[in-house]
Amino acid sequence: MIKIVDLYKSSFKKCIILQIAVCVLSIIMIKCVSGDEYKIYFDEGNLLGGDISEAGYFHIDENDGNYGYVLDTTTGEIKKGWYKVRIEYETGYDDNGFIVQALQEGNVLNEDIGNEERAVSLKSYHNSREVHAWLKKNSDLRIAVHFCGGGYLNIKEISLYQIPNYTPAILLIVCLLLINVELYEMGNFSKAEIKRRRLVRGGYCMYCAAW
Repeated sequence: MIKIVDLYKSSFKKCIILQIAVCVLSIIMIKCVSGDEYKIYFDEGNLLGGDISEAGYFHIDENDGNYGYVLDTTTGEIKKGWYKVRIEYETGYDDNGFIVQALQEGNVLNEDIGNEERAVSLKSYHNSREVHAWLKKNSDLRIAVHFCGGGYLNIKEISLYQIPNYTPAILLIVCLLLINVELYEMGNFSKAEIKRRRLVRGGYCMYCAAW
């Protein structure tokens, strides 16, 4: 251990630069292997009301006579991970909304993004809405749009974006930080002071965990 501490002290700058390079590379790799994007296409086959306009977006209004889930689409199989579902729209009412459901059986998708009784609202003062979804297993997804029956609703685009999971990079950074602190203290402080600092860090971590 003494040799490691001496090597660390003599090559401190090189070690730090190398560690920074490793962390940056890991973040870039995670970014490159993630970030899948899916466009949800809708056509007459998945309409329960309304129609597809000449511009290619979904349109329904109060003259149509239909309400409830009027646009019901299904994706292909989506691999597990964090996703952002984005809907671009126009509407004159605040009671329209949409849901996202996993078609795989079991507790596959987090439940804060809508269900049959509680759709995610599409407010009239916005023209887009995003929600985050944690897909725990590979699954097809159902994305359905709810129309309240009044005014109008235009759905211009529905997209699904995979959010990079940087947890491994964060864990790597935390581990390297702890190792650097330990090596620095072992090379610059007495055993008693090192023990005191460890106790302080341990107490602080316990306090944060309890808080």
